[in-house]
Amino acid sequence: MDNEKVTKKWHKTIINECQNRLGRKLTDKELSFIESRKGFIALEMITDTVKSLQGQELEQYLNHE
Repeated sequence: MDNEKVTKKWHKTIINECQNRLGRKLTDKELSFIESRKGFIALEMITDTVKSLQGQELEQYLNHE
């Protein structure tokens, strides 16, 4: 298994979900928050959190660092 390919695909999936929920492209800061995570557990946690949030709550989550 090529972890880098899996990670990049997972990043794209999370980004698409966020953009659909927010109705806009993500900022560089928001993209960096997602793409800086490489571990599968971290990506799973982000995926679960993104799926549970909408609007301002999602924006706050993506920009909390």
